[in-house]
Amino acid sequence: PIIAYNVGGIPELIRDTESTFLVNSCKPNALAKAIIELHDNINRGTLYSNLRSVVEKRFSIKTIVDSLMDLYQAK
Repeated sequence: PIIAYNVGGIPELIRDTESTFLVNSCKPNALAKAIIELHDNINRGTLYSNLRSVVEKRFSIKTIVDSLMDLYQAK
């Protein structure tokens, strides 16, 4: 599972879902709360599995190559 700040390009790569936590960078207490929530969550294995399936779909070599080919063909 991932805990990240909701700044810059991070929200484009990581969405706030069952497997990730996006927190406001101006609120350090939000980061602490997310860490505690993740630590106390008994379903961490499920969170990991959810994140892994998302990453495998979005960042597989086939997905990346298809996206690049679409980009090159559009030019």
